[in-house]
Amino acid sequence: MKFSNGGQYIAVATQKPKSVHYEVLVFDSFTLEFINRCKGHSNMITDMVWSKKDNYFYSCGIDGGLYEWNTLNWSRREFIINNSKLHCLALDSN
Repeated sequence: MKFSNGGQYIAVATQKPKSVHYEVLVFDSFTLEFINRCKGHSNMITDMVWSKKDNYFYSCGIDGGLYEWNTLNWSRREFIINNSKLHCLALDSN
């Protein structure tokens, strides 16, 4: 679970019910209104991070997947690193 830097969003990593796939659910942290379902991971999500201005959200997992989500339209960019397990993320402050 990660709060956005501005505090307006909360992201929760979870396993889809009755599935081997994992996803990130994003909610408005003030109203708890559901915002978006971020799909893509095929195994456990190990870290999540928000960009400095919360306009991007990133997730990585032991499936070797690194995903970038644009929070304006929730479009996804995918980076798969085969035969790798990703455990943590760090963003440059620039």
